[in-house]
Amino acid sequence: MSTMEDVLRFTLIAGVEGEGASPASSNALDGLDWQLAGRRVPGAPYTIQQSANHIIYWNGFSLAALAAYIREGNLEGKTPSGRRLRADVLRGVGSHVSYHFGQIALLRRMLGAWPPRGGGDTW
Repeated sequence: MSTMEDVLRFTLIAGVEGEGASPASSNALDGLDWQLAGRRVPGAPYTIQQSANHIIYWNGFSLAALAAYIREGNLEGKTPSGRRLRADVLRGVGSHVSYHFGQIALLRRMLGAWPPRGGGDTW
């Protein structure tokens, strides 16, 4: 396994599972029912459910596009200009998950439903 693969794996896992003061993304949805997930917070542009659906759709789209690019014969996952497409996509997926789960945590706090059973910062 190359060092780059280790870095990519660590970056993706840290973005999804949380690291340090950042709780695991799976905890952000822990204990939510469909009614709470669909409740609109006054002034917020989206619900928890809409944000979760956004994460699922765009991460799926990104990973499917990367897989198709590699299936077309580009096993290295690089663009014609030499950019490391695989690294960019995986880093983007990790960042995307982390960013939106932060929003979900804030919405839960505003709904009085934080911290989840799995734990999370309360300050």
